[in-house]
Amino acid sequence: MPWRESCAMDQRISFISEQRTGLWTMTELCERYEISRKTGYKWLDRYRLEGPGGLADRSHAAWVHGRATPQHIVDAIVGLRLERPSWGPRKIVSKLEARQGDVDWPSASTAGEILKRAGLVSSRRIRRRAPPRMGQLTVPQHANHVWALDHKGWIRLGDGSRVEPFTVTDGFSRYLISLAATGSTQHAECQPLLERAFREHGLPQIIRSDNGSPFASTGTTGLTALSVWWIKLWYPS
Repeated sequence: MPWRESCAMDQRISFISEQRTGLWTMTELCERYEISRKTGYKWLDRYRLEGPGGLADRSHAAWVHGRATPQHIVDAIVGLRLERPSWGPRKIVSKLEARQGDVDWPSASTAGEILKRAGLVSSRRIRRRAPPRMGQLTVPQHANHVWALDHKGWIRLGDGSRVEPFTVTDGFSRYLISLAATGSTQHAECQPLLERAFREHGLPQIIRSDNGSPFASTGTTGLTALSVWWIKLWYPS
């Protein structure tokens, strides 16, 4: 059985102390502490060479990684970077391969890590850019000036069916022109609702919506079947 982890250091110190009394043979002492003779001699040797500090646990990580880049490769990569500070790891590896094609040079990503550990790579500062805007939002000046359309996010009803609440609001008066529980965000469901709203209140001058379906698309023009319909209403041929 190995040392009890919660008090391993105390156990080792006690083991050394009892061994130094001479009252126990090594076999008896190891049986008493439930360790092998090999382990017992290991801790005796550490104590003799390093004192009490040698009884502490050591890292089990390998001193030299089996896949570590050879030092002469590291020196060549770092040296070329010092000569050419503007060169990146990809170009450095390419130049070294051209000079010494018989050497197994590492990948550009490994060369980048080597340069980073050597302090020769500065992390890029991320610039946060504001999303592009065509202009400031129009402030509603009167009724029917600006309408806001929105799908409020789907919900699940008790019977398991999905509902997409759809609203149409006048931006000036805050009057809720239309509220409906549509089954999806497709234009075929909200277009009849808008037709009814247009008949009852007239066409607004501006329609404001988010960039979701069915109001906008990721295509070149950003137009959808619904927005094309609006354009035809405003500018009939």
